[in-house]
Amino acid sequence: MSKHSSVEKSDALIERVRGEIRAQAATLRERPLLEREMPPAARDERIDRARLAYRIGDLTDAHHQAFVEQAFHALLKRAPTPAETDAHLALLAAGATKAEALGNLRWSPEGRAIGAHVAGLAPRYAMAKLRRVPLLGYLVDVPLNLAALPALARHQRASDAMFAAGNAAAAQSDRAFVARIEALDARNAQALEHQSREQATLAHELREQDARAHQRIDDLHAFAHELAVARDALTRTLGEVGDSLRSRIETLEGTSANMIGRFDELEFIRQRFYAINHWTHHLEQAFARIEGAATQNNATRRQRALQLAEAEVVGDAARAARNAAWAKAFRADAVDAAQVFVCASGVDWSHELASLGCRVVHVDADAGAARANGIDVESADAFEALRRCADASLDGIAALSASHLVLASPLLDWLGEAHRALRPGAALFLADAREACVIADEWLRRALPPSASALASWSPALFTAAGFVDARRIDAADGTPAWLMRRAAA
Repeated sequence: MSKHSSVEKSDALIERVRGEIRAQAATLRERPLLEREMPPAARDERIDRARLAYRIGDLTDAHHQAFVEQAFHALLKRAPTPAETDAHLALLAAGATKAEALGNLRWSPEGRAIGAHVAGLAPRYAMAKLRRVPLLGYLVDVPLNLAALPALARHQRASDAMFAAGNAAAAQSDRAFVARIEALDARNAQALEHQSREQATLAHELREQDARAHQRIDDLHAFAHELAVARDALTRTLGEVGDSLRSRIETLEGTSANMIGRFDELEFIRQRFYAINHWTHHLEQAFARIEGAATQNNATRRQRALQLAEAEVVGDAARAARNAAWAKAFRADAVDAAQVFVCASGVDWSHELASLGCRVVHVDADAGAARANGIDVESADAFEALRRCADASLDGIAALSASHLVLASPLLDWLGEAHRALRPGAALFLADAREACVIADEWLRRALPPSASALASWSPALFTAAGFVDARRIDAADGTPAWLMRRAAA
């Protein structure tokens, strides 16, 4: 075999090896990379500023980003910037050797100023630079690559094993993650089923307690009726006794001689009259206790109904998106750091406004006075609380259940108080959402007046007559009607 044919055969072998390496590299690019570990936050403790002598093996054991950071710590005594890290990673990805990257840092102006010595780096760096010289670099690169073929093959097999192990670990992690998700789904399903059973049990108990309360109220009403009949009979008896006494007195005045013998009888009648007054006083106290028991029973029933209504409101999937959209629209019409009066709404609506920078006063007749997450909660009737507000003291009024407000106060009276308390240009928001107060009223069989659910039929002319301008509909995506307007300027 001639020398020329031997060289051609070697070149063909080198090209084939290069083709296999390129194919393997293309396959590695398509494989999903493992999540890169974030470097520790503190890096200064890894920089040994007093050390200026290294062996090249001390700096080439690490790979990828760890290699770049270690090279900067050793040769420049500092951590690399993100741009420097990306640049050196791109250099390595383009096929440069670690020796070339180390040499670029060591013989940079900053590296020369520090003067670290790396044993064995200079010839390797010179060889790497020589390989970049056109034609000469190719003549040098070919025999070096031929000599390094066994090492490249071992490195390729080690890389294949490493990537296979990484893929197996990733697949195992995926399987564990899927199993964890399935376990969480099963646990959530069990929790939802348990919650549904608890709600059904609570509703059943509420119905039973409501039936017992109705029976107790009926008994109390019957007893009150009996007491009223007894009181009427006593009144008639007292009237008859009074008439008899007046007749007796008139008779005694005509016959003064007989009056002396009647003094004992008059004293007896007087004592009986005092006893009747004492019995009447106890009767009034009994009526007061009956009315107090009925009031307490109604409050207990409403509190239980509100608890169930809150659970139903939480189950409204569109509520969060609806409230968020309304809050942004309302906040756009309110001034900065607005003082907002919120009523007939859930407390989550007040938290939504507070998160947008509003100073919220949440008024709820069924809640105790408190302060939670930046909002003030006042236990009072909404209309009475609004009447106590000073003139032009509010930057906004918002109510998610306008139908609940007009149960106790006429609509025009409510709009008049809102106009008085709002500053000129302040926002008024009225919606007809099914809040807990509305659901509780329905469950307690409180009939709503025809105007309570007619928010969708109100017109801008109504609000203009009440002193508001720019009235517009901002219905929710699920069709819940809502109005947003501003108080007219003075």
